[in-house]
Amino acid sequence: MSFVPRFLLGLIILGTWAWAAPTQTDTPGELTEAQALIREGRPEEAVTLLSRYLESSPKDANAFFFRGTAYQLLEEQNKAAADFLQATLLKPKLVSAHFNLGLILVSQNQLDKASKCFINVVALNEEDAAAYHYLAVIEDRKGQPAKALPLLEKALALQPDFAASQALMGSVCDKLGFYERSAIAYKKALEASPGNPSLTLRLAQAYRKWQMFHEAICTLTRLVGSEDLPARFEPAVQLELGLCYMNTGDFHLARPALEKARQLDSQNAEAAYQLGITCLKLGDLPAAVRALEDAVIYSDSTAGAHYQLCQAKQQMDRPEEAIEHCRRAIQDRPYHPGAHYQLGRLLARHGDRQEALEVLAHFKELSKIEEELQHFNQRLLVNPGDPGSYIELARLYEEQGRTEAAIEALQSAIHFVPEEVGLHLGLAELYLKEGKPDDAAESAANAVRLSPKHPAANYTLATALLAAERYVEASPVLELAVELAPKNLQAQTDLAILRSRQSRDEEAIELFQKVLAADPNFALAHNGLGVAYLRTGEVEKAVECLQEAVRLDPDYASAHFNLSQAYQAAGDEEQAREETEVYQQLMTKQNESKR
Repeated sequence: MSFVPRFLLGLIILGTWAWAAPTQTDTPGELTEAQALIREGRPEEAVTLLSRYLESSPKDANAFFFRGTAYQLLEEQNKAAADFLQATLLKPKLVSAHFNLGLILVSQNQLDKASKCFINVVALNEEDAAAYHYLAVIEDRKGQPAKALPLLEKALALQPDFAASQALMGSVCDKLGFYERSAIAYKKALEASPGNPSLTLRLAQAYRKWQMFHEAICTLTRLVGSEDLPARFEPAVQLELGLCYMNTGDFHLARPALEKARQLDSQNAEAAYQLGITCLKLGDLPAAVRALEDAVIYSDSTAGAHYQLCQAKQQMDRPEEAIEHCRRAIQDRPYHPGAHYQLGRLLARHGDRQEALEVLAHFKELSKIEEELQHFNQRLLVNPGDPGSYIELARLYEEQGRTEAAIEALQSAIHFVPEEVGLHLGLAELYLKEGKPDDAAESAANAVRLSPKHPAANYTLATALLAAERYVEASPVLELAVELAPKNLQAQTDLAILRSRQSRDEEAIELFQKVLAADPNFALAHNGLGVAYLRTGEVEKAVECLQEAVRLDPDYASAHFNLSQAYQAAGDEEQAREETEVYQQLMTKQNESKR
């Protein structure tokens, strides 16, 4: 993505905006001349002039700003960023410097730093639509479309004809499943850029997802007939046209469109997959198999293609190959109900009755979830603003093990009911499950903001901060969590572990002992207490605690490792070696189970 400096933004892009150069009284002649050079497209000369000027006036923020602008036009981004930063330090209210620095940081994917720049812009000028736009760009890039949406709404409230924000609004709404809003946004973006092939294609996609197939086909047909359609868009346009015809049941029309897409891009996995399905519907089994086998080769996610290959192989009376394709579909997508059903039927016919019964029982569970998913997705087509449907979708996706989809559903729910503590808390827990502790901490912090004394919210926030290794921040939050929920032994144990990590071993020992007095069978606390004793040199006590930990949980790998360390400290090399071997065996077993 290329960015236009704020100095020129009003002149080049938005027309109606004021030129954003900083102002000062009695502008030195060098700065006036430098501005003229930049306007005339002579940035090298502007850099030379401003560098000479800054030797005698090193604290002139405007000079740094203009030199940064010249460097930006020369695409020397690091030099430009340094000058803009210096301008903000010398003149903290210089909005344009914050803005241009933010642009550079976005282009370098330094999103958190860029966000701070645009937040500074908004703090200085609450009506800066472009700053809200770029804050939305940042959130979208972070995979947070629900956070991008209100920022875009603010940008468009300030500047309704802001085409870039309308286009991004279309994309964000598409990600959130708001297909009607997506189509409306793309139409508005097209008003500012008529005939833009990328926007037109995205509008057609939004129509299809909104189930407005006639409108989608008309839009695509106009695009196909345009002499101005760039060649790089043709495969995607033909694929989209094929998908629309498939949705209307016109497979005889879908086939030539999909074949054209494949002809233009032979490695397009989606076109191959959809062509395979179309050929199956038309009864051309050899063509279906060829297309679906290509889809398996070129796709990262092969469950759908394997499932369709299973169907084709059944029709070709090749049951063993059909069974293998079913198994591979399930391997790639364990929540695929159709693949479980077909596998169960095939196994029953093949004489594998016991496995068939197990697979079909799982199919019943999965199909029930799938029916519920379809129900709530249909409800959202009718009422896209129903938070309850998103909450149910998140629950169902989590049951399927589809954590990312569950996260997106909860983000959508939060957009409509942002003050609901449980939603932020649930989102934080999903982020933790997905291994994103910083995102979890942000969501849990939102829950705490809404309910400062909420025990679960504070504990989840502490857990996320610990997982992110932000120990200084975690300590007071964890203390409060323990105070709010004195019976939460896990929270007390976490606090004890944190104290041990902070070399506050006496406090850690006292906390571990308190936990074990309440629950003598808590292996984690025995392990932690053993480590704390080992750190304080009380080796015998350490050995006793760690022996108890592995007795209570024989598969507790870390406890076996710590016990080997305690035996070594006690001079018992043989026992230490045995515990090390157990630890290595358990770790090997854990690693294999993850594959």
